[in-house]
Amino acid sequence: MEHKDDILRRRARFFSDLKATANNQPMGLMIGEVKAFEPARFGHRMIIKHMPDVPIYLADDIYRRMGKNYGTELAFFAEDAQIHLLCITTFTRSATGNLQADTLSLMTVDAQWLPFENREELDLVEKYRATGRYFTKCLRYNLKSTEVLASILLTDTETPTAVYLYPEVSDPAYQEKLDWVLTNSELPYELINPNASSA
Repeated sequence: MEHKDDILRRRARFFSDLKATANNQPMGLMIGEVKAFEPARFGHRMIIKHMPDVPIYLADDIYRRMGKNYGTELAFFAEDAQIHLLCITTFTRSATGNLQADTLSLMTVDAQWLPFENREELDLVEKYRATGRYFTKCLRYNLKSTEVLASILLTDTETPTAVYLYPEVSDPAYQEKLDWVLTNSELPYELINPNASSA
């Protein structure tokens, strides 16, 4: 890799700046693609593709929360080799120099690096991409999964068109929110039921 030695030097300098003092515990921020999760003597370690020689250690409680909050993302990562798993994590440097995760979030993206939340959304993204449609993928950020969000914003229509997916499991509360959003939408919209049988 070009400039590899320079990258390693800058990385080592950055990590050294994270050394804790009596009154201060600096934190680092890392965004990268997950290569693997591996068992460690205590907890687990996360291997990042662009720095496989420096694992980030996950305490048991963080690993359990990750499994609870990102079960779908982890299942896609484990079962489909075409899926990439992206991670953003804050971390500290332990007394032994190892990196310890403090908080983390995960996001799945397809082979073309387009994000998705579930199988139905992945199929929709792949369909529009394969047919040459122009669109923006809407991201949830900190919006709860129980809140209504358009999956896609089509930009090749005369007016941008929001595309919504019916949830996989029927939920009256979600349906009520969806009805309100559609009724008050300032954009044209398309509502797709992935579970509906085609004629």
